[in-house]
Amino acid sequence: AEQIRKFSGRVAAVDSSDLSFQVGGQVESVEVDIGDQVEKGQVLAVLDPEPYQLEVDAVKAELVKAKDNVTQKKSQYDRHKRIYEQGAGAKSYLDVSESNYKAARSAVDFQIARLDLAKRNLRKTKLLSPYDGTIALRSVQPHEEVLVGQKVFEIDATGKMEVQLAVPETSIDRIHIDDAVTITFPTVPGESAKGRISYIGSSAVQANAFPVKVE
Repeated sequence: AEQIRKFSGRVAAVDSSDLSFQVGGQVESVEVDIGDQVEKGQVLAVLDPEPYQLEVDAVKAELVKAKDNVTQKKSQYDRHKRIYEQGAGAKSYLDVSESNYKAARSAVDFQIARLDLAKRNLRKTKLLSPYDGTIALRSVQPHEEVLVGQKVFEIDATGKMEVQLAVPETSIDRIHIDDAVTITFPTVPGESAKGRISYIGSSAVQANAFPVKVE
């Protein structure tokens, strides 16, 4: 005998993400709102870039100084090396000048790394959409101060949808992966969709019910 079991569920995008800035600061503008369709790479919100631009400019100046220092230290090293090879200089002077030259080159590498990081932070003042989708949640306003990692948007990807269920433990042992499912919608009477069970949780969550997904 066939038994039909009915469960309530929620339709959701298969891919959904919480979005946050990777740098902190004051929000300069918010370009989208709840329900807006967005494309991959589209700007969603922008932080005030001035502090990060100033950091880029400062590091660039430090890099110029570091490169000038390398030129100076290399000149000193070459001079001591030439004198030593002519037999008129001490090995200790050559060793010191060589060490100073290497340290100067390391300082340039350090400033280059700082500049890459500063430029990266400047780029991150723009929050971009990771994929085509719909803005499901917006929790940020212009002129608001936001922290690193603070959730400002939730986006649902365009494409596959799934139904998320909570199945009681009394019924979970009768449900299997790939079982056929008919999905109906209270807001669309007479319409239905076919699906299959794609996921069954291994442990119960709230109210001793197991999470189940229908593709």
